[in-house]
Amino acid sequence: YHFAYGLSHELNNPLANIATRAGVLAQAESHPQRRQLLDAIVHNAMRGCEMLGDLMLVARPPQLQRAVTAVAPWLGSVAQKAAAWAAPLDVQITCDVQTDCSIDVDPVALGEALWALIRNAIEAMPDGGTVSLQAQFVESARTVNSLDSQVIVPQRVCIEVADQGTGLSAISLEHAFDPYYSGREAGRGLGLGLSRTQRIVDLHGGILTIANRPGGGCSAKILLPIS
Repeated sequence: YHFAYGLSHELNNPLANIATRAGVLAQAESHPQRRQLLDAIVHNAMRGCEMLGDLMLVARPPQLQRAVTAVAPWLGSVAQKAAAWAAPLDVQITCDVQTDCSIDVDPVALGEALWALIRNAIEAMPDGGTVSLQAQFVESARTVNSLDSQVIVPQRVCIEVADQGTGLSAISLEHAFDPYYSGREAGRGLGLGLSRTQRIVDLHGGILTIANRPGGGCSAKILLPIS
């Protein structure tokens, strides 16, 4: 992790410099073809910065800035932003919040984690479809450990992201949270979204699961303790 973070940091600086300088040249360029080439440099340099940022977050997660956050307005805001991005791709975002509870989280970091799940769901439906966001209260449960004493699992909220895609293969499910594995085609990114999401969810004391849906598509669930 130390090596991955250090290398990513060193590579990120020159890429950011390339993107900035190419952007300045693009703004001053009047020739359409040369401006298109400069815009391509900016786009690909920023894409590299984004992938390195993902790797840096997996290697060394940031300190959380926690705040008691109401689930309904927070999830609604994430859904609204996702809907604006998904509309041109013929993907509809639905949001169903069945609880009025609050959670003690970093709303920005958790929003980024949720966005990674939403983006994966959108990309799983190249021909369009619906991504469903749902939040519901999960009752506390009592379990019995090996010493016959009861352990109470705290009350939690379940946030689910479900798509209508083709689902994941068995090997992709097995390696879903491996930062060094990508089920994507070459040139489509490192596939670090799920690893990044898992690290952020872990920092919040939550649980992230992913599975294929019986009716088709994939479902990712985040279980978080209620504040």
